[in-house]
Amino acid sequence: MTSLPDALRPWREWLSWFEPDLSVEIGMLLQRLSPLLGPFRGKSLGGEPEMEGLDDLRARGSYEHLLATEWLLAEEMPDEFLRRAASGEHIFLAPRPRARRADRSVIALFDAGPLQFGAPRLAHVAVWILLARRAQQAGGEFRWGSLQAPGQLNEASRSEHLKALLLRRTFTAPDEVGFARWRATLDESRVGGERWLIGAAIPPADFKSVPAFTHRVCLNKDLKGTALEVSLLERGVERGVRLPLPEPTRVTSLLRGVFIRESRPEFHTSDARAVALMRPPVISFDGSRVCLLLRDQPAVLMYAVPRSIKDQPAAPRYQQWSRGYSALGMTFIGKQLGVLLADDNDLRFWGSSLPNIPRPPQEGFHAPGNTADWLPLGWLRAGKAHRVCAIDQSNRLMRWDSNIQALQLESRDALGMVQINKNLLVYAYHLNSSVRTARLAAEVGKTPTKYLCDAPPGAAVLFGRGRVCAVRVEDEPDETWHIGTWSNLGFALQMRLPVGLKAVGVMREPDRRTALITLDRNTLRLHFAGGGNEILYTAPDRLVSCTVCPNTSLVALFTERRQLIVVSAAKRELLLSVQTGRQSNAGA
Repeated sequence: MTSLPDALRPWREWLSWFEPDLSVEIGMLLQRLSPLLGPFRGKSLGGEPEMEGLDDLRARGSYEHLLATEWLLAEEMPDEFLRRAASGEHIFLAPRPRARRADRSVIALFDAGPLQFGAPRLAHVAVWILLARRAQQAGGEFRWGSLQAPGQLNEASRSEHLKALLLRRTFTAPDEVGFARWRATLDESRVGGERWLIGAAIPPADFKSVPAFTHRVCLNKDLKGTALEVSLLERGVERGVRLPLPEPTRVTSLLRGVFIRESRPEFHTSDARAVALMRPPVISFDGSRVCLLLRDQPAVLMYAVPRSIKDQPAAPRYQQWSRGYSALGMTFIGKQLGVLLADDNDLRFWGSSLPNIPRPPQEGFHAPGNTADWLPLGWLRAGKAHRVCAIDQSNRLMRWDSNIQALQLESRDALGMVQINKNLLVYAYHLNSSVRTARLAAEVGKTPTKYLCDAPPGAAVLFGRGRVCAVRVEDEPDETWHIGTWSNLGFALQMRLPVGLKAVGVMREPDRRTALITLDRNTLRLHFAGGGNEILYTAPDRLVSCTVCPNTSLVALFTERRQLIVVSAAKRELLLSVQTGRQSNAGA
């Protein structure tokens, strides 16, 4: 933090937890809010004042504090001692009285409910830091809690404690029962020289249930949504300030508890075999596995995706099938890999008990071998029943059932599909200028179709977590998407991407914000339906392929130097970075 402006130096201990650009944004809020707080007012603990040190010599006082030389006079000349006592000539020590002890601790309760989502949470961070420094300067302790978790007071000494505040958000609003429980907790403990309440304005009817707070901070957006109105009520006096809000894209990661973009150390595999450069990674539908096809062998390297950046990557597993077949598509059920293979005569599904079947002619199943992309593939299983679904290069959805030894046409003009679990698959298709969806299970036929939206021929469909679905209705000069859910009728959102951006996925967040996952050369972003964007990751080299897992929003990127990168769009984390073998080999 050597480059921190002088005006922000008082908070450098806390601002060092953040990236430089975030520390400046938070520092501006600290500067605006700091004068609002006023001086510290500790709570007196009462009792008799204590004495400390020597203040002066006096002619009056308690004989407990009589000067030692006067007591010597009492032993040697008792009559003179009594005379001085009678005439008030004795000299006494006068100790300095110590100021009455005060409780210099600070307790703050934050509203983590829905009325404080977004910009108010940014002010929570600033107030938290200001109160932490306030307690430090007063020689006290700062502890905090949330109104929705009565009785739980937390430490406030490390960045993890502040992150815990941001992760406490809930869709439950504070209620009278919670206030009463907090009042009982604080009254029993008798702690808190200052007691702060931070949140939305509390209705007057609820004041009787609010504990005896010394300060109340109310945070509300203005009508235009471009500023935050902050008011502080202390001892019946109210004062306020208006805070301009930063661009949402600059603080989105902060509100998710990401203070510094951590990078995972690159993991070098000891396997020297070259990975096929032009075949994209394949991700399991649960996001637990990702595999890469080898260039010179009929085999894959399979990597387990770490759950977080703190987990150590495991060595990849090597899986191989018979030579003489072309791999058309790959998919997973749990840890088990399934590969659709073909030669001139037969189709084979490696990894299952399905017997080989005759390969249909090209006009019945358009799937030339060793293409640059995989055929979309789904593998459904229920007991002994197996069903493999594939969309060929003529956009026909074909199914292969375990009880029928032939490929069957399920739908024409298929636009995409997503496997929800091991026994359910949802696909979209184009019919009469509209996009519709249907479901398939391992043993059950197609369910009744659902209408999504109107779309011209050549439309594209993306599925994502939260049952969200996006339909591309235009791609020139820029992409335009209609967004909704495949489980309900009606597509209410429309997004138009900037020229040059390509949508590769769609996702819905817990707060129901919807975003398209986009790719621009080597930069992965989130573009939100309500406006704004957020950078997820910038690859170190040119990207040659990209795969998105619809159910988990994991994105697997593959660079021209054969580096595999796995990013979680939901968690905003880099989960895996692997430099595969023989990166200098330029073959495909």
